[in-house]
Amino acid sequence: KRSGSIFHIDPNETNAWNVLIQGYKKWIFYPPHVNPPGVSRSEDGADVTVPLSTGEWLLTFWKYHLDARKDPDLNRRPLECIVGPGEAIFVPHGYWHMVVNLEDTIALTHNYVSSSNLGDVLYFLKHKRDQVSGVRDRRNEAAQPETLYEEFTRELRKVYPELLYVGMSVLQEKEKEM
Repeated sequence: KRSGSIFHIDPNETNAWNVLIQGYKKWIFYPPHVNPPGVSRSEDGADVTVPLSTGEWLLTFWKYHLDARKDPDLNRRPLECIVGPGEAIFVPHGYWHMVVNLEDTIALTHNYVSSSNLGDVLYFLKHKRDQVSGVRDRRNEAAQPETLYEEFTRELRKVYPELLYVGMSVLQEKEKEM
């Protein structure tokens, strides 16, 4: 109860789902192009500054969040919901989100790559290797950031070549924009 996670974007451009087994969680989302109040990041997203805790954010920035909820541009407004036992929530890649546990909770979560975000994941793994997370602490068990893009695309080519083709098309479009 009263714990949670401060604003963040899930790693490596992954989507996520969260299923609540016990208790209630309040979720707050901000679109990728809108930094939540009190949150700033560098142009490339490598450096992010956030309050130390959910409590600090709620005490210091809640009033600005209330203003953001009234933004005349609906594409800039935050979204909020409360998830209870037996319910699942989808967290799209790139979205800022924070969670406050309203009660003692038990939940399961999983980050993943699907056809909806594969191009973005490929771009991230190829061009932001210094920001790849979740593998550095498992040097002998997992592919490392320096080779993850190559290993990931090699395995996709073997198992899901048609999906890789679609993902590579998105990657190439993103690279043209660079």
